[in-house]
Amino acid sequence: MSRQDQYSDDYEEPMLGIELHHAKEFVFVLLRYRWLVAATFVGVLAITCIGTLLQTPQFKARALLRVDRRKLNLIEDLMKRRPLARFT
Repeated sequence: MSRQDQYSDDYEEPMLGIELHHAKEFVFVLLRYRWLVAATFVGVLAITCIGTLLQTPQFKARALLRVDRRKLNLIEDLMKRRPLARFT
């Protein structure tokens, strides 16, 4: 005798069929109104991008690059300072 037969009064079927049915309905609604969904997505994306680009920057960064013209072979100079054995 299976568990379902033994406790038939207390046993409830999983509601996967109903949940799957609602999921299919949701997908069909999205497909029906796909242009509205796409237009809404693009509109929100455009408004967000415009808002982000129009904001005042919160910080600025600066960098200084120094180039020594007397040293022509920079790779050899780096290899003398940091041999490959240290990186392996």
